[in-house]
Amino acid sequence: MGGKAESENAIVDLQVGDWEKNKNRITPTESNILFGWHDNTTESKDILNYVILVAKNYIFCTIQESDDVLFDGFPSLLMNKLDTLQQMAVKNKTSNNFNKKWKEIM
Repeated sequence: MGGKAESENAIVDLQVGDWEKNKNRITPTESNILFGWHDNTTESKDILNYVILVAKNYIFCTIQESDDVLFDGFPSLLMNKLDTLQQMAVKNKTSNNFNKKWKEIM
């Protein structure tokens, strides 16, 4: 199986679909995946938008190398990106803000 049909739906299957914050499950709609969260009804919209963008980039880069999009490497890629953001926050002396914002997934 695999291939492009699977890759079109792969982003929906991300752990983002089961994002849990304060025991409230947030399930992205197709509109959220395409356009992001842009209203103020979701407290973690910045985090969700960032994760969706990283996932889209991951899908794009993976498709360039192969027809199969496997998300086995996505969690480590995301954590590497967040680690880079954390290092930037330390350098900029904004680590308190970073820790507050990203505490749910770091």
